[in-house]
Amino acid sequence: MKRMQNQAKSVSKRTWREKMTYVKKNWQLYLFFLMPGLLLTIIFKYLPMGGLLIAFEDYNVIKGVSISDDSYLHQIL
Repeated sequence: MKRMQNQAKSVSKRTWREKMTYVKKNWQLYLFFLMPGLLLTIIFKYLPMGGLLIAFEDYNVIKGVSISDDSYLHQIL
């Protein structure tokens, strides 16, 4: 029992530098756990921004999004 208490104390007394060395050593683990959240954020938050671009543009199917007439920009500026 005493041994477990000593181990618990030593683990909780890690310094900031020791924690950062642990993170640097195991960066693949942290990347593995952060990847799903980052992918979902990009897919559901940033990719729909392209739809907003098309909504306010004089879109031509043949020319595409990037070459279409940007007359709305001339009105704003």
